[in-house]
Amino acid sequence: MRSVERVLLGFNKYAFHWFFPELVALEYGFFAENGLEVELVSLKGGVAVEKSDLYVDAMRSGRTDFYHCGEWVGVVRVLKKTAGRIAAQSKPAPGTLNSSFTIFVGGGSGVSSPRDLAGKSIAVEAGTGSFYAARADLEAYLKPDEIMLVSISEPHERLKALAEGRVDAANLLGPWAKVASRLGFKPVLTTRRDNPTLLFVADRLSDDVVARLVKSLNKAVEKVNKNPGEFNSLYLRYVLEVAEEGGLERSWLKGLESEVLVDRWSPWEPYPYSRLAAVSSWMLERGLVAEVPGEDAVRSSFW
Repeated sequence: MRSVERVLLGFNKYAFHWFFPELVALEYGFFAENGLEVELVSLKGGVAVEKSDLYVDAMRSGRTDFYHCGEWVGVVRVLKKTAGRIAAQSKPAPGTLNSSFTIFVGGGSGVSSPRDLAGKSIAVEAGTGSFYAARADLEAYLKPDEIMLVSISEPHERLKALAEGRVDAANLLGPWAKVASRLGFKPVLTTRRDNPTLLFVADRLSDDVVARLVKSLNKAVEKVNKNPGEFNSLYLRYVLEVAEEGGLERSWLKGLESEVLVDRWSPWEPYPYSRLAAVSSWMLERGLVAEVPGEDAVRSSFW
């Protein structure tokens, strides 16, 4: 009989939308079906916390056994010797959470095209895909010295900063992009991503446990993709909790329950080192990293 393995998931509630397949797998018992006892461990983000450090430190200290992040951020994290490696990728596709980022501006801002963002303050988050996506997207329209990125740690805080006029624009996705649209903020740049989301797993997990973990997550992804609306109540519960804790106006969320809020995901699949090397080279050319990670940064033995 297969033993039950305890696995820790470091969870930042403010970024719950990135953890949603995990939350579904917990709620519906998919981890348990595969002999895994997954425990949520609260990781606190915040204004002064960079996510690269938050998750790297959590994995080093044994407070999480897996997490996922954007591809560019993944390069930074493997170079920080996170005590884990890249195990899988979830590719962007139409309707998936990682398929696009959108930069929003105020309706009366006078900004009508990406070129108008020259010298404007744009809220992103240092150490996450939000930063690298904005940088890559804006390079098509602006010179490097015209791009003014301002780090604001949590996505709901970026929306709040835009609403309060503390920044000229904000890079948003998921539920906060939907709220921004409802509040009348104007999307000025939306681009399709081709960068996958990466799954990191701790070195301490055996190949068997990692395989069971991926199987559980992919069952959750399959269920969500089949009928996203079925999971709206679970998703909305977290939106409301984050809004309350983050001091957002309750009126901003009025009528939100009438929308299908849940984004789709692509199944987790193997991630080739050749892809990591190519992305790392792009970052190296721009001075964003000092080297290209070695092949041992990718773990594929469990597939």
